[in-house]
Amino acid sequence: DTMGDEVGTNVAWRSFGYLFASQVIARTVTFTVNVLVARTLAPDDYGVYAVQFHLITTGVLFVAREGFRRGCLLSEQDTKIGNGKKLKQAVQVSWFCVPYGWIVSWMVCKSVVGWRGVAQAQDDYGNAVRWLGVATALELISEPAYILIQNMMLFKVRVAVEAAATVAKSVLLYTMLAAGVWSTATVFALAQLAFSLCVLVGHALFFTASLKGRSMLPDLLPCFGLAPLRSSLSRLSLIFTIQSLEKLVLAEGEKMVMVMVQSNYDQGVYGLVSNLGSLVVRTLFQPFEEAAFTSFRKYSCAERGEYASKTRMAESVRPLLAVMLRAMLLVGSIFATFGPSYSRLLLHILYGSTWSTSEAPAVLGQYCFY
Repeated sequence: DTMGDEVGTNVAWRSFGYLFASQVIARTVTFTVNVLVARTLAPDDYGVYAVQFHLITTGVLFVAREGFRRGCLLSEQDTKIGNGKKLKQAVQVSWFCVPYGWIVSWMVCKSVVGWRGVAQAQDDYGNAVRWLGVATALELISEPAYILIQNMMLFKVRVAVEAAATVAKSVLLYTMLAAGVWSTATVFALAQLAFSLCVLVGHALFFTASLKGRSMLPDLLPCFGLAPLRSSLSRLSLIFTIQSLEKLVLAEGEKMVMVMVQSNYDQGVYGLVSNLGSLVVRTLFQPFEEAAFTSFRKYSCAERGEYASKTRMAESVRPLLAVMLRAMLLVGSIFATFGPSYSRLLLHILYGSTWSTSEAPAVLGQYCFY
C-alpha cells in the first residue's frame, strides 16, 4: 500500500515536471516573439492580436474541448495494460467534441464577422477570422490523440508536440511581420493555422510511428454509433462542458467587455500587460493545477484495495499540495512586493519608450497585486 502511495505521488511530480518543462519552452519562445512583435506593432494592431484574436481561438477551443478533457480523464486502473475498454471508450467520447467544436467555431466566426459590419466582412480582418475558424477546426481533430496521451501519461510526447508547434508559430509570425507582405491580421491568423497544423501532424506522426501494427491505433479512429453517448463519460463530459462556459466567462470576461466598449489602443495596452503579467501564472501555476487535477482525480477514482485507505491517500497527497500552495504564495508575494515599483523600468527595457510612456506601467503595477 505504501509503495502504491509513493508511486502515485511520484507520478504527480513527474507530471508536473513534464508540464512545467512544456510551459517553460513554450512561454520562453512566445515571450521572446511577443517582445519583438510588440516593438514592431503599434498598440492598436497589438490589441487585435493579443485580445481579439486570442479571445476567438481561446473561447472556441475552451468551450469545445475543456469539458471532454476533464470528463475523459480516467482512473489508474482504467488505463492499465489489458484493460483498454474504458480507454477506448474515452477516445470515442472525445470525438464528439470535434463536430461540436466545429459548430461553435462557425457560430463564433460568423458572429464576429457580422459584428464588424457588412462593409468590412470581406476585408483582411474578416478573412483572418475565417482562417482562425479553420485553425481551431483542425486543432480539434487532434483532441482524441491528446486524450489518449493524457490517460497514458505520455507527457514527453505532449511536450515535444506543443514545443514544436509553438516554435513554428512564433518563427512564422515574426518572419511574416518582418517581411511586411501581408496585413497584420492575416499574419496572426496564418501563424495560428501553422500552430494547429503542427499539433495535428505531430500527434498523427507519433501514433503512426510508435503504435503501428498494434491494436490501439485503430482505436484512435472514430466509430459511428450512439453507444458512446450513453456512457457515463459522455454525461460527465457534458456536465464539465456546461461548467466550462462559466469558467470561460470568469477567465476571459474582462477581454469580452474590452472588445465591446474599448478602443483597439486600450486593448493593446491591456493585452501587453496581460501577456507579461500572467507569464509566471501560466508557466508555474497552470502546470501545478493540471498535475494536481490528474493526481487527485486518479486517487479519487481508485478502487478500494488498489491503493491504501482514503486516510492514507490523503496523507500521501498532503505534502504535495502543501508544497504547491507554498510555492504559489511565495511567487505571488514577490511580485506583489516589487512589481509596482519596477514595472516602468521593465517595460522600457523590453518594449521601448512607446510602451513605457503609455498607461501600461500603471496597469502592470496593479496587475501584480492581482
